[in-house]
Amino acid sequence: MSVGLDFQESRLSTTEPFESGNYKKALQEANKILKKTPNCTSAKALKALTLHRSGKITEANLLADELIKSYPTDESTLNVIMCYFRKTGQGEKIDEFLKRSLERSPNREDLLVCLFLHHVQERNFSAQQATARLLLQNSRQVRSTTGL
Repeated sequence: MSVGLDFQESRLSTTEPFESGNYKKALQEANKILKKTPNCTSAKALKALTLHRSGKITEANLLADELIKSYPTDESTLNVIMCYFRKTGQGEKIDEFLKRSLERSPNREDLLVCLFLHHVQERNFSAQQATARLLLQNSRQVRSTTGL
């Protein structure tokens, strides 16, 4: 079995108990993954969300704050982090996190799309316009460098 499939199976074993409401089992599975790969950001994000759902809010907030300081940019971690901050009513942290991630990698169209959609959910029209302009500039740069 390849490492990629092993990781997908372990991530699946974490999300299944979480989705069914078995937070104790989901926490055990997340800890198991973190023992094998301590820097796995998606497992840390799932653990923070699980801790929050199981009522350990202080511990969850500490883990989430530690996680966003590392500025992970993989899609699965982004989705869980944004879900966590939406559920905890900390929408301003999503905005801050995405903007800082874009400073580190400004040409990431997926991060710009996430930021745009966040502004749509927050009903921040001027920020939507600014992000849409950045997306347009980014797509023009890509077209000019690739010759499309």
